[in-house]
Formats: sequence, structure tokens, C-alpha cells
Amino acid sequence: MYYKFLIIFSILYSSLWGLKITSLSENSVIPANLKYPIIEWDDEVSNVNYILKIQSSNRSLSIKVRGNKYHFKSKDFIQFLKEKEITVSVSRTDNSASDKVSIKVDESRFNDVVIYRLVEPLFNPSQDALIEIYSMENPCPLSWLKLKSSCVGCHSYGKNSAILNVKRNKDRRFVYASMENSIFKQQRFGEFSFVEISPDGSKILLVLRNKSIIETKSNIYEPFDMTYTAGDIGVYDIDTGKLNLLRGASKPDVIEDTPVWSPDGETIVFTRYKPYSKTNRLNPVSIWQIPYNDGKGGKAKPFFKKSPAKYCYFPKFSPDGRFLSFVASDAQKGYFARTSSTIWLYNIEKKIFKEMDLNQKGVMNSWHSWSKDGKWLLFSSKRGKNGLTGLFIARVFEDGSSAPAVKIVSPDNYKVNLPVVVPSIKDIKSGKNIQDFIDFIYK
Repeated sequence: MYYKFLIIFSILYSSLWGLKITSLSENSVIPANLKYPIIEWDDEVSNVNYILKIQSSNRSLSIKVRGNKYHFKSKDFIQFLKEKEITVSVSRTDNSASDKVSIKVDESRFNDVVIYRLVEPLFNPSQDALIEIYSMENPCPLSWLKLKSSCVGCHSYGKNSAILNVKRNKDRRFVYASMENSIFKQQRFGEFSFVEISPDGSKILLVLRNKSIIETKSNIYEPFDMTYTAGDIGVYDIDTGKLNLLRGASKPDVIEDTPVWSPDGETIVFTRYKPYSKTNRLNPVSIWQIPYNDGKGGKAKPFFKKSPAKYCYFPKFSPDGRFLSFVASDAQKGYFARTSSTIWLYNIEKKIFKEMDLNQKGVMNSWHSWSKDGKWLLFSSKRGKNGLTGLFIARVFEDGSSAPAVKIVSPDNYKVNLPVVVPSIKDIKSGKNIQDFIDFIYK
């Protein structure tokens, strides 16, 4: 009787509080060229050994693992990409707990490159600026830019060009670099934040006249609360160096933030809200639009007739312009580094909202970027017990539905945010020249 009780307790413990795979979910869809996947899991028990099994109808692979992560860096996984469905299972070597998920291999590849920031788990304004570049052709991400005691806040990339918002010793600079012509520019605009390059690469949107209040916390899930008290949107012409505020997106009594271009460059979409009151809580945040109108701007109007949530932010157009993705959360203390948030999709033609299936409930699903073919969404998410934000990829189908996501970047001691899909690794393959230029201008 005692042994039967132990067996039953072991089964219940395993299923309710035991081992769980966190980098994949049931029915996750992976790109056809994901050669070096990451398998991660949580376990209530520490310092034990595991057996990781990869199985399909035609082949099987077993690997002994110490710790809660296995990153394929050899070509062992490539053979499974020929299959339509793969089973991934992890079990303790004593079989006291296990978990298993079935995933699918898509016919489509992810051929783009992603550039993203690495930030320390807790807010540290004097940390080094670290930017990495990820490609599915490489076993591990590559270091793209490293600047001592600097902040590279927002960044944007066009074909053969990069725009960085850099701050060192309270001195914020706008930095533009053309890889094609080795042209570097830098300028002071006072306090500014988000930057976004136009589809043709000739103009840049900036959030100017920024003012914010930040309160730091010793909470890895929400390390700080930051609310903006001022912000207006301007456009910078790369060739002429001229900077203008955009009519309709520079009202003094409201805050305009996180601007993006429509794929045709004719419309600018952004978030807008009133400054917070004495309660130090953010007023409702909604998504608005103006015509670009050759840099003149125009009358602002809401993008949605009715928003699906009180706080909607970080808008992004799909490459074909059919959808607008955005993030929603309880952002009354700011929309950065929230414990929980979800990515939504708006069908522009049908005027229909959808909370995307790629989300995991109760965790942060936030910063995101579309693949160039519109088939994949890259986004930051906090999944698992370590509280660190990783980079995930999810398949988005023609009708706007999406599959459960897969983790592709998982640093051990850093969080991943601000992922940006760039055209090709051939276009932006090294940030060394930019790094040298930035170090030079701050001497």
C-alpha cells in the first residue's frame, strides 16, 4: 500500500509541480531551417541529470543533459527537419518526472536576420550596451556591438544602414551609419527616444522632447516603472539633415510615442495619451495615425474605432500592410518591462481584433518584429521561472492565426528586448565601424 501511494504521489507531483518544457509548447511550429534549437525546462528538483529525447516516425536521438537547458550546436538536429512532426521529451534519469511536447516543421524558412539588445536583469543605467545578431545559419548569436558604460536605447535598420539612440555620461546622440558608403553622422537632439527608418531608407521618425519619470525596483519581472510626461514625433531627412515636427503628432497637451511607418511610407501610426495626473498613473494609451504628406503631417485620427484594451502600444505593420500588431497590458505604471502583456492582431480590411495564439497567458509577450515575408513574428517573452526575457519566433498564417511559439535566443544572464528584423546578414554583418565611430565622438 505504501509503495502504491508513492507511485501515485510521484505521478501527481510530476504533472502538477514537477518538470515542464518551457521553450516549446504543444503544436509549436518551427521554421524548416531551425538547425540549432534550444530546449529548456523548469523543474522543482535541482542538481539532477536528465534524458532529452528527440523522436519522429523515422528516427530517434537521446542525449544526457546536466542542467535545465540543451542548445544544439552540432548538426544532430538537422536530420529531424525532414520530418513533418517531432516529439521532444525530457525526463529525470530516475524517471520520477517527465514532460513531452509534439511540434511541427513548417515548409517555410526564416531567412532574415534579427538584431536585438541584451540588458541586465535589474535596471542599471551604467551597464555596457550589448547588441547581438541572430541568424538560423549560425549555431549561436554573434556579438554585433559593445559599448562600455553606454545605453543604446532604440535602434532601427534599413538596407545597408543603422540608426542608434546612444547615451553616455548623460550625453545623448543620434548616430547614423551607412555600411554601403561608410558614411557616419551624429547629432544632438536633446532628449529623444524611439527611432524608425522609412521603407525607402531616406527619412527617420524620432520621438523628441522626451521627459520621463523612472522608479527602479528589485523585481526581476518588473525591474522599473517608467512613464513619459512629454514626447512629440518629428521626421529627420538623412540627406539634408533637416528635422521637422510632424503636424498631428506633436500636440503639446498629449504625448505621442512609438511611431512606425506603413509599408508604403504614406502613413505614420503611433501611440497617443494624455500626461499622467497627480496619481502618477498612465492615462489610457491608444493607437493613432496621420498621413505622412511629404513630411507635413496632417490631422490625427484613431486607428481603431474602439480599442480592445485600455493600454495599446508598440504598433507594427505586417509587411503586406494587411495587419497591424500591437501590445496590450495593464500599463498604468508604464508599458516597459511588464510582468504580463499580450500581442494582438488587427485585420485592417475586416476591422477585426484577435489576441494572438502565440501568447502565453500570464507572462510578458511584448517587443516584436515581423519577418520580411510576413510569415513569422519575432518577439520577446518571459517564460520559465528565471524571469529572463528570451527571443521567440512564431508562425503567422495567411488568415492571421498563429501557432505556439519557439524560443530561439536564451542568454544565461541577460534579457532580450527590442528585436528588429533586418534585410540580410550581408547588409549589416558587423558593427565594429559604428562602435569605433561612437567611441571616437565621445572622447
